Amino acid sequence: MSDSSVMRAGVFRHRAAWVAGVAGLAFLVRIPFLGVPVDRDLGAQAYVARAWKNGQLPYRDIFHEKPPGIYLAYRAGWAVFGDSPAATMLTGAFCAAASSALVAVMGAQLFGPAAGAGAGALYAVWSGGPAIEGWAPNTETFMTVFVLASMRLAWRGRPLTAGIALGVAGLMRQTGLAMFPAVLAVAVVLAGGGPARRGGWRAAARLTGGVALPWIAMGGYFAARGAWGAYWDGVLWYNLMYYIPDLRVEPWNWFRGNFTMVFREAPVAWVAGLVGFLLALAGPRSNRGREGRVLALWFLCAVIGVMVGRRYFKHYFLQVLPPLAFLAVAALRAIPSRPIRWAAAAAVAVLLPPVLMPKAYVREGGEELSFRAFGTTVFSASRQAAEVIRSSTRPNDTVYVWGMEPEIYYLAERRCSSRYIFTYHAQALLPNDAAVWREASRARPRVVVTLGPSSNADWFAALDGYRLSKEIRFVDSMEAAGPAWTTMRLYRRPA
Repeated sequence: MSDSSVMRAGVFRHRAAWVAGVAGLAFLVRIPFLGVPVDRDLGAQAYVARAWKNGQLPYRDIFHEKPPGIYLAYRAGWAVFGDSPAATMLTGAFCAAASSALVAVMGAQLFGPAAGAGAGALYAVWSGGPAIEGWAPNTETFMTVFVLASMRLAWRGRPLTAGIALGVAGLMRQTGLAMFPAVLAVAVVLAGGGPARRGGWRAAARLTGGVALPWIAMGGYFAARGAWGAYWDGVLWYNLMYYIPDLRVEPWNWFRGNFTMVFREAPVAWVAGLVGFLLALAGPRSNRGREGRVLALWFLCAVIGVMVGRRYFKHYFLQVLPPLAFLAVAALRAIPSRPIRWAAAAAVAVLLPPVLMPKAYVREGGEELSFRAFGTTVFSASRQAAEVIRSSTRPNDTVYVWGMEPEIYYLAERRCSSRYIFTYHAQALLPNDAAVWREASRARPRVVVTLGPSSNADWFAALDGYRLSKEIRFVDSMEAAGPAWTTMRLYRRPA
């Protein structure tokens, strides 16, 4: 073996060690959250994934507005780790580790191995904080790894496979497609180390075709099963016609409240990233300046991904963290004084979630972490309700939850009696509550679950002969005067 080969092998091992360390760090900071109770998003996605595995078809048999990629991701994780809530959390943790490793690899190309590892480590810890919910296997967790893979492939001059990866990202969460301009900029401007003027149109066409391929394949799958209309309605039409107009009440207040909680979790990292964004916009007309502007474009595309749904849930902000991690490192590298640069880097590292919220990582259990993240103990109550249902019903019995806690179906391992696992979906698509009850009660569910103050659901259940069998008290929210308690009620139909 020549000296140059030995040197290249040594460099590869050195970089591989950095990347493996970053991935291990991402996994490590998520270990305390593996026991967090299943929340409603995870529960809904896992329920649909399991139903699909057992022969039901998403959208046609079970209405849900998430794209099919997330269900396939869960099923892939279960094939490795087994079908359980812990396995689903573990799948998300490995996915986050892969994202962190990709940030480190891309960072090494941008800034060098050490600074790249710093960007990867920053993302690994920042994205795993309690508030931003990056520890949970949400759609953003899986979308992000494919967006990063798409960026990496585009940078290596492979626009077709980059497009396929971005199309898969969109099948994890629709807003993944908002990153298309940034990936296009990488493919056209940065691939090959400079502006790809001659092959720009060709690269753009290949990228666009690659994005379309996963969507064509998935649309063909559902069309072949006579479910094209249901697929379109769940993945696109419902989100456009019901989801966005439904939120008319003070969306900016919601944004301000959730962003404030996310910002407080890593304030210096956010400031550093935003400073890096401003510096990138004002950067020179050089290769380094082009890289900075592409990162700034990526950040803007991710912001659009956060804003487009007007819901502003905290985990939506996860998609902006990869470009912000790169921009934060770029801002630190722009500080001319080495002592000041190291002091600023130390401030970013110190003021991250494990330091600002140490109890979340070393003292609190799953119940406490869930309450910290969501401000309610409803998911613990759902776990209790599921245990009661599983022990008091037969496997072929059905259940209906009047509300928005589909995790009960998943944990109880019982089918929903309705096509709608969220009552608010049914209320948006059916004429009134009476129609919702008729649709849900057609299959004669053995158990009906209601939450909160007495509602139409309690009245409907009583009319149909159901008897109250269990009440579970839980904290619904935290108010200025203290916790606001409410009740989950289980009604059972006599045999």
